[in-house]
Amino acid sequence: MKAFLMMSLKSFKLLFNQHWGTKSIAYHGNPLDGLQIMGLLETRALDFKRIICIGMNEGKLPPTNPIQTMIPMDLRRYLGLPTPREKQGLFAHHFYRLLHQCEELFVTYSTATEAIGSNEPSRYLMQLEMELSRVNPNVKIKKSIYSLDAQREVQHKEIPKTEEIKLRLDELFAQSASASMFKKFIECPLDFYFRYIMEFGEQDEVEEEIEHTTFGTFIHATLEELYTPFARFDKDGVKVTPAPSNITSWDVEAMLKQYKLVLHRKFKEHFNGDEDAFMKGKNLLSYKMADTLTKQFLTSEIDFLAQQTELVFIEALERKYETDIEVEVFGETKKVHLVGHIDRIDSIGDRVRIIDYKSGKVADTEVQLRTKDETVEDTVGSLRSRKHTLQLMYYAFLYQQAHGVIAESSIISFISNKNQPFTLKPGKMVALEELLDEFPSCLGQLMEEIYDDEVPFRHVGGKMFSYCQYCD
Repeated sequence: MKAFLMMSLKSFKLLFNQHWGTKSIAYHGNPLDGLQIMGLLETRALDFKRIICIGMNEGKLPPTNPIQTMIPMDLRRYLGLPTPREKQGLFAHHFYRLLHQCEELFVTYSTATEAIGSNEPSRYLMQLEMELSRVNPNVKIKKSIYSLDAQREVQHKEIPKTEEIKLRLDELFAQSASASMFKKFIECPLDFYFRYIMEFGEQDEVEEEIEHTTFGTFIHATLEELYTPFARFDKDGVKVTPAPSNITSWDVEAMLKQYKLVLHRKFKEHFNGDEDAFMKGKNLLSYKMADTLTKQFLTSEIDFLAQQTELVFIEALERKYETDIEVEVFGETKKVHLVGHIDRIDSIGDRVRIIDYKSGKVADTEVQLRTKDETVEDTVGSLRSRKHTLQLMYYAFLYQQAHGVIAESSIISFISNKNQPFTLKPGKMVALEELLDEFPSCLGQLMEEIYDDEVPFRHVGGKMFSYCQYCD
């Protein structure tokens, strides 16, 4: 007797669509008797009094992008070749011709929200409802809604921490450990497992609409290009010669006159030279917002530099730092290779600032430890509950290891606090130097949670992330 592997309905549906979505079935029937099943094109010379049309969703009738061609649509239109618009018009002709002798029309469509547009009825149905019923009072339209009374399957997915997974963790941390890696574990351990241990990645696609995760990169790239002539060290830490001068408010005023061209070029490069792609619709709103936020940031920089009584130097931009440390995990020494990329490092006199740019909102409570924190365990509690403290401590530790200097670790949000920095605050009970001395122990505490084989990788509800299927 064969054993069958149990499969959830969701998995079966994905498997079925993957293998059978492109298959076709030939229909056979007696043309003189019974129900006739045929496609739309087969009805071009036939009339029926009663028609049953299955699955009339937008995207199915008319079909979405029915033309597979390497010729650009603008060129096809110029040469008089068919475009999707003509194809859609042809399907409309077939559908309405089919209704000439129809006395009863039964239509079904799905309201399942699986993808954009999948829950919308065909435009032909909307046209019949809004126009035909007005011009012909004999037309009667009746709608019925049917739903399947199925209970949602409750799944509790957990990944046990086997010896193989622990060996993979050893390899992972020894090769490269980033602040985002530890942050991912805090937010959703199962997401951490899929993203870093299994190395599941998102498919690279050309974005037709700018995603929220992409929006901030345009401002980052624009500021990097504008400030690069003033950076005293490159991304690898090599000193630039001849040494750039200090940056002043007049320099930033000059940036205000050229940032639009740089930002426009960054958008154009993202869309492979297609300027029209971000000059309309949602992308135009993103472009205008990026323009406004960049201008506001540069304006605030002018005010900041004008108030300084000491020289301000841009030390580095997008500087990569890395260092090797050893941490104790359940009494065992683990090697960890820390890697980080800092958006901006500048100096004001003897004071050094580490700055990370954010395009989202930031609050003071997200960059400071709790005032009650006294032990390493307390500090780890702050790193778990305070959104940005881990990253800021991480960068400050990397800089201290490289230069032996305690730097101010800050975040500048383009939409919060008028572009003023949110600086890491160690709390009333400890100093920043003491906090950085405890940082390896804090990482050790977090890594003990990662290695703890009594606690499997499981999903943390209420959040949205990329790789854990339970974070939908």
